[in-house]
Amino acid sequence: MKKKNLFAKINIGLFILLIAFFLYVLLVPAEPLKINNIKVEGTSFKAGGEMKVVIDRCKYVDASVPGTASRYFVNAADPTKPDIFLSSTDDLGDKGCAVVNRTIDIPSHIKDGVYKIKFITRYYPSILREPVTIEYIAPQEFTIQGQELSTQLNDIYQQLQAIQLRTNAPITPMQSQTSNTMPLVRLENTQVPIPQPEPTPPAANPSPQPASQGGILQATISGLNNLIRGIL
Repeated sequence: MKKKNLFAKINIGLFILLIAFFLYVLLVPAEPLKINNIKVEGTSFKAGGEMKVVIDRCKYVDASVPGTASRYFVNAADPTKPDIFLSSTDDLGDKGCAVVNRTIDIPSHIKDGVYKIKFITRYYPSILREPVTIEYIAPQEFTIQGQELSTQLNDIYQQLQAIQLRTNAPITPMQSQTSNTMPLVRLENTQVPIPQPEPTPPAANPSPQPASQGGILQATISGLNNLIRGIL
């Protein structure tokens, strides 16, 4: 009888320990990662370029525990604005304390301004509990420049490309059905009215002049503007 009571007590004790373990896994918050400091190397960067950061951290779980690390830009002048997503990775490094260097690409669409960088790391230690989230915003501020100028240059480049494509297109004279003084031309299967200059009296001694390429280009651009206004 005494042996049976002893085994029963041992079984009860093991059962209690098992329940306590599950409660610990489910309820006790874990600290898989601690970020001590993040330093941004530099104070001014270009949109579309890259930046380097130095991360001082301690990781308390091994690589078998899955997780993701995401990086964001935070508007330093107005933190209420939405964070700007930069990148995400599942490479969280090895267990232990280390100083890690990372290179982050800056998207070309980032607007000019003053920013801070934010890291959000999520670990998934068990399917029985919610993910553990670690958020850290580096205190250092830095500026991003170049996006507005790049956008303007890109718009100008696209406009020049469009003009080149249209000026190289074949132009076929057509008889106007709406006006006797406004002939039509066919430009890429589109009829575009080309304004004609008022006739001027002939000079006393007219001399032949070569056709002006600038005038042709100007007339083409005017026709394109009329076409765009008609579409809009």
